[in-house]
Amino acid sequence: MNKNEIQRFQKKIQLDIITGCWIWIDNKNNCGYGKFFSHGKYVGTHRISYEHWNGVIPIGKQIDHLCRNRDCVNPQHLEAVTAQENCKRGLTGEYNRSKTHCPQGHELNGANLNKYELSHGTRKCRICVNKRAKQYYRMPEIRYHVSEYRKQLRIQRKLGLI
Repeated sequence: MNKNEIQRFQKKIQLDIITGCWIWIDNKNNCGYGKFFSHGKYVGTHRISYEHWNGVIPIGKQIDHLCRNRDCVNPQHLEAVTAQENCKRGLTGEYNRSKTHCPQGHELNGANLNKYELSHGTRKCRICVNKRAKQYYRMPEIRYHVSEYRKQLRIQRKLGLI
């Protein structure tokens, strides 16, 4: 980034004296991360900050907020880590593990959970899954289109087209 962009970037930061975070006070994406318009596109502010003060982000690495604050762009609070490490440190699955009911209000425990899904770390309401399956099998036109689509895929694979 050039000098003017850095000055424009710095004007959109507010210091949190208690945590030491540099809080991004401008545009944010729908996940709460800051975004900054640079070189004709929006870029994550944490990535801009890391690259400007710490250097190039290594290939295959993500920027992790050590302070757990998505608004923070303090380069001392940012670290380049693998996606796996970033997930371990964060609360990626914590939200889903903490759910007690599905969106339809069915309890997510015991007989209402599928053992296969539990072994893979996912949890789906068995009542809702079964309901969707019944709707699918009641609609022959959907089954027909799906089976035709699968046939076409098999043919394309045999011919080496995909």
